Amino acid sequence: MKWQLRTKFFWGFLIIVFVTCALGFFSLYSYYHFYKEFTILRENVIPGAISMLEIESATANLSLEVGEMTYTGDITQWEHSLEYVALIQKNTAKHTAHGRNIGKEEGQVAQDIEERATHIIHLCEQIVDMVKAGRSQDDINDIRHQMHIETESLREILREHVGEHIDELTDAEENINRIYRNGILEVSVTIVVAIVLSLGLGLYLAKSIITPITILSVAAERISHGELDITVSIESGNKKRYDELGKMADIFHQMITYIQHIAHAATELAQDNLNVEVIPKSKEDVLGNAFQQMIIKLREVTNKNESIASNGKLCPYPPQRD
Repeated sequence: MKWQLRTKFFWGFLIIVFVTCALGFFSLYSYYHFYKEFTILRENVIPGAISMLEIESATANLSLEVGEMTYTGDITQWEHSLEYVALIQKNTAKHTAHGRNIGKEEGQVAQDIEERATHIIHLCEQIVDMVKAGRSQDDINDIRHQMHIETESLREILREHVGEHIDELTDAEENINRIYRNGILEVSVTIVVAIVLSLGLGLYLAKSIITPITILSVAAERISHGELDITVSIESGNKKRYDELGKMADIFHQMITYIQHIAHAATELAQDNLNVEVIPKSKEDVLGNAFQQMIIKLREVTNKNESIASNGKLCPYPPQRD
């Protein structure tokens, strides 16, 4: 394949860009799944578990407050109990809305919890009204017994779902750890591949550039020492190169051939051979044109001398002295 150097550099750059994009993709992919698991924890598991724990705690405190109020007959304690009622209502409403956003099944469970909590609050209010009305302790205890049963039932449901949320927390933690490990592995493999490709590509490009330049520099040094019996050939895999350096080697070879031709002409002239021909490469060929003019002048001088000698005007031998 006849690839130019710029093509090699382009593909090398393209490979590095591809590896870099792959590294970025794996990083973003890992980050996306990590963020997804974190979002589930932040928006689903943790808020649900906290709201159910707060409902359970507030319900237990409300039951204790009502029990103490019925024992002491102090209705003023109900004002303090209203804080627990408000907390229960707030958390059940929030949990129901949250459950409906998650899905139908979660919404039904949250709705059931809210209805049970509302029923417990209604029983508490009923007990307060009975205490205010001075009803008998047996009647009040009957309602308290119902409230206790409802409270325990609600607590069992809450504990069950809190346990499910804890399991979800554990699963989410395992998923996050798995995503983290896979992300580290993928990024590490990509980095290793990038390093190997970069080193291989760098060595290949360095060799494809340095080797021809070394050959050309050695040939230039030999020419500077007067050596002209030189053959410059740059190959790649036993095949001629057609890139910029291959073209440079061809031009260098043409230059050597040109110098050899001029040197041959000079040698022939030194041996009184004026029949040698030097054809300039172009009008800008200073050396070729100069040699051509010099040969023409030498021929003219030689012709004149031969003409004078043939007319007897030029003595071929100098006079001898006695």
